[in-house]
Amino acid sequence: MSDVQAADAHGGELPAIPPDLARRYRTPGEPLPGVIRQQREDFEVEELPLYEACGSGEHVYATIEKRGLPTLELVRRVARELGVSQRAIGYAGLKDARAVTRQTLSFSGVDPARLEGLEADHYRVLSVSRHTNKLKLGHLRGNRFRLRVRGAGAHAEAARAVLAALEAEGVPNYFGLQRFGRTRRTHLLGRALVAEDAPAAVAELLTPPVAAFPREAEAHALAAAGDYAAAAERFPKAASAERSVCRALAAGRDPAAALATIPLKLRRLYVSAFQSWLFNAYLSRRLERIGEVELGEVAWLQRNGACFVVEDLAAEAPRAAAHEISPSGPMFGRRLLRPAPGSSAYALEEAVLAELAPGHDAELSEAFGAKPLGQRRALRFPLTEPRLEVEGDDLWLGFALPRGCYATTVLEELLKRPVD
Repeated sequence: MSDVQAADAHGGELPAIPPDLARRYRTPGEPLPGVIRQQREDFEVEELPLYEACGSGEHVYATIEKRGLPTLELVRRVARELGVSQRAIGYAGLKDARAVTRQTLSFSGVDPARLEGLEADHYRVLSVSRHTNKLKLGHLRGNRFRLRVRGAGAHAEAARAVLAALEAEGVPNYFGLQRFGRTRRTHLLGRALVAEDAPAAVAELLTPPVAAFPREAEAHALAAAGDYAAAAERFPKAASAERSVCRALAAGRDPAAALATIPLKLRRLYVSAFQSWLFNAYLSRRLERIGEVELGEVAWLQRNGACFVVEDLAAEAPRAAAHEISPSGPMFGRRLLRPAPGSSAYALEEAVLAELAPGHDAELSEAFGAKPLGQRRALRFPLTEPRLEVEGDDLWLGFALPRGCYATTVLEELLKRPVD
């Protein structure tokens, strides 16, 4: 089994990558051979704080190393160990469970001595200090990664060339496979919602994934046979949308009414997957020029995400070369800042809509109450601190990325294949 088809958290095999989610790669060279994430120790993440603890204040900051735990489970376990509410604990970001990660948590009303040297299964406290405020999501500068590629030790120079290219031009800011769910079809469900095609959306929701668990496969078969009541009982609890829709259909409600039983948060998630798919399509068509801004397009200011239309190319081109600004792509929806009409960027956005969302303009539609809000997204993100180590037959890769950017995107450029 390949990395891409690795078992998920419940032991099932992930489906193959459909052609409509395939992506192009910006960097040169042949795919880097090797195996990733064979063990959790192969993936190390260190949080880069937005600010350092000042040493005084009512909040205790503890830097904690965890292994094989998601951040929220770490918070739950530490809260239980200390006998405090989880609400008293703050964190700046969510870290992968399939990794060794180091991140800082803040604690209100806790004696620092209770945290110093604290160690339990899967986590240990590395250092303790004090600060004046509670940590909140986003209070981090980025993350530093150290990743092992097993069997790639002989290909260090090829990997070095890819990292150098990414450092020079930036990393293509694709949405990863995680955005499209385990079934790899949430964007198609989102497209049906945006088209306000209730029967198509229900059919998409009840289409079985390529690799389904036995109970899940049985539920889909019951739904396909029209036995919605039995299907609703057979779907696992995690398939809440499928269960809800099947119950509504079994009660005689029409597809539109059945879709309305799905929580709005989930419907928005499906529409967001569709928006992400359209963004990826735009990025693929602009991939060779992700480091260059064009006249009339919307540029992204790297330091704060502010956007503006490029009106003076001579002034803005050097800023793009210095990574101060980047081209941006569309997350289509309401109130989207568009490129200047007549510009090549505007024409490209219109071409993506015509091909993948025919009949829709840049605002899309209400999508059964899940009104998609438009926004811009940078076509690239910076990679810094690239480094390589050869350890026997294996290759260790190191680099730092801004917050919200994924190491898997960098790995995909090296391996030339999708990575979960």
